[in-house]
Amino acid sequence: MPHARSAVEATLPRRPITYGVVSTFPPTPCGVATFARSLADGLAHGDDEVAVVAVGAPTGTDDPRVVARLDDRTTTPSLAAVAALDETDIVVVQHEYGIYAGADGEGVLELLAHVDRPTIVVAHTVLRSPTSHPRRHRHPPPCTQGHEQPQRASV
Repeated sequence: MPHARSAVEATLPRRPITYGVVSTFPPTPCGVATFARSLADGLAHGDDEVAVVAVGAPTGTDDPRVVARLDDRTTTPSLAAVAALDETDIVVVQHEYGIYAGADGEGVLELLAHVDRPTIVVAHTVLRSPTSHPRRHRHPPPCTQGHEQPQRASV
């Protein structure tokens, strides 16, 4: 059940939210891309905005909400993708095996390691028996240099 706003909260203006969506995105012919477009359409209401970091090569007919690209051939995230997501309030990652570069999609983990925003990961496929590679990413490494590491769930 959604959080009910108090009478006082209901009279105060709500600050617009900017959502960052990381996914394949139309016109890429992919079910996850279609899902991401529907999600972006649903999140963008009122003064809220959606900034999309699209995975894959530019298509030449990108939606105006696509603000950056994530190369699906390298695990190194682009500075533009990191900067665009750091400008948002919350990041929503669409995860499916085969979309992101690297063993088991390691590229998305590299991206999230550089982004300093709350993150939601939508797992479109959950493996019954994951390989040992993603298992080593299940828990964050111990903290170093006295700084607490943000907790992130990874698939």
